[in-house]
Formats: sequence, C-alpha cells, structure tokens
Amino acid sequence: MAQIDDGLKLLSCAVDTMDPRVKHPIEWRIVSFFWDARIMSLLLLIDFIIGYFAWRIWQLVVAAVLFSLAYFLGAWAAASGPISDPEYPWYLATKVGEGAYWRSHWHDKFRYRLSRFLRTNFTSGRGNLFVRIQAFRASGSDGTPASDEDPPGLPDLLRAFQLRHYEMRYLLNDEDRWNRIVAEVPILGKQIQDSTCHEAGYLRYLTGVYFSFPKKERKLIREHEDVTVWDWLERYPTISWLVRMVVVLIIGLILFQQLRIVWFPGL
Repeated sequence: MAQIDDGLKLLSCAVDTMDPRVKHPIEWRIVSFFWDARIMSLLLLIDFIIGYFAWRIWQLVVAAVLFSLAYFLGAWAAASGPISDPEYPWYLATKVGEGAYWRSHWHDKFRYRLSRFLRTNFTSGRGNLFVRIQAFRASGSDGTPASDEDPPGLPDLLRAFQLRHYEMRYLLNDEDRWNRIVAEVPILGKQIQDSTCHEAGYLRYLTGVYFSFPKKERKLIREHEDVTVWDWLERYPTISWLVRMVVVLIIGLILFQQLRIVWFPGL
C-alpha cells in the first residue's frame, strides 16, 4: 500500500488542461542555484585551495566554512522536495526559451533534469509498461504517425531525445542550432497546455520526438543497448580500480584538510 502504481501519477492530475505559465519562478531560481553540479564543484575546489594554501588566515577559513555550510544546507533543502517537483524541468525549458544568459547551461540542466525526473517516476517495470501504453495511445495523434509496431518504452523515448540533441549539436551551426532549440520550447509548452499535468506533457513531447525519426531509425533506437558507467567500469576492471582510487584520494584529501584545520591547526 505504500507504493502507488505509476499510472496513478497521471490519473491523479487535474481534469482540466493546464496553464503552461510557471507558477513559482523565484523558488525554482533559488533551487537551480543550490542544486548545481558546477557550483558545487567550484565550491569544493575553493575550499580545498583555502584549506591547503591559506589555512593560517582564520577569517578566510571561517568564511569558507560558513558559506559552504549554508550552501550545502540549501542544497539539502532543495533535494528534499522542490527538485522533484514536476514543474521544475518546465521552468528550466522556459529559461532556454527566454534566451537567458548561459543558455547552454540552462539547456544542459533541462535535459538532465527532465530525464532524471522521468526515470525517477517511471523507471520500474510497471512504470515502463505504463509509458509504452501512453506512447501507443499517442501514436497517430498530434501529427505522430500511426503504427502497430512495438511501442517505445521510457529508455527508447529518452534515447531518441538524446539523439535529437546530438543532431542539433553536431549537424547544425551555432545559430541554426539555437534557433532549433528555442523553437522546441513552445512545442513542449503546447503539449503541457493540452495535457492534464506536467508528466503527461513530458511524455507526449518525447513521444513526438521519437516518432519524428523514420521507421528504420526507430528500429535502431529500440534495439540499441545503453552502456552505463557501471557497465563500463565492470568491463574494464583496471580502469575501474584506478577511478575508485582517485575518487577516494580526492575525498580523503578534502577531509584531511578540514580535520587538520579544525583539530590540528598547528600542523
């Protein structure tokens, strides 16, 4: 009883079509600041540099510790709820459509967060079956070709989404690529507006992307097997060992510097 079937996520949405306007832009802007891998990496690098080279300047060390603590508390608060909200990927897409600064950064965050959100909600066997049924129902609507072929699951939809990104990145010049990316935003907004919730809009949009590929290419997409990072590490045990050692050394150095500053300032 603790777990509800993935299909109920869409059935529990509002009956009326949605208003595509972002309802909490300020909240999502704050969340996007605290939950950002680049900012986190830069913060850890600054902490390491201060701890290694400037640990005798206690004012700088205290400021770095306090800022790091405040930042990671904010990241923890963002991860505890807002980051999983279905509206958040749509907010990131609107930032791309607005032509905001660092649009490449916003686009990367949108692609990652949309994929992550859908995998989190529909990654189970029942969830993937539910996605296949929705893709089958969407076939023939909204301009997608009707077909009785094996309907795509979530991995197929996300694979087609990634391939579309590759096409725009490697086959178009910079100006045409961004014109194409920006043009995708109102298409996604239309799917959300015609749906009853964000989840349904995302699935409808990805289904349209999938069926935009010719039939033979869709067959290749379905037959392709993705290799995850863990699969790659298992395939090359020597490299896996080196990677794990490097990660352990980096984490150990950071912890050592922090402990030395706090417990052994004279070293």
